[in-house]
Amino acid sequence: LAATADAKIVAPNTEKITAPFAGTLLPFDAELGDSVCAGETLFTLDTVPVYATQAGTVSAVFAKVGDDASGVAAHYGALAVVEPKNALFHRAGLRRRG
Repeated sequence: LAATADAKIVAPNTEKITAPFAGTLLPFDAELGDSVCAGETLFTLDTVPVYATQAGTVSAVFAKVGDDASGVAAHYGALAVVEPKNALFHRAGLRRRG
């Protein structure tokens, strides 16, 4: 009797590579079929710094290290709040009577 079998060769421990945080991929050289060593840099993310839009005092911080920024912003409406440097002022003017 002749026997036949279908078989598939499968790597025992494939590892999916994911980004630890959001960012834009910078140019990279990883290509299909490349050999890599453990700990070798495959991709570099260009994260975007968030700057204060005005001078002032931080009056609230909703985010903490490790948070998902978009999730925090969706929940609180912001990552932080900056009170303007000159938040309170008095406007006065002269009026002429007569």
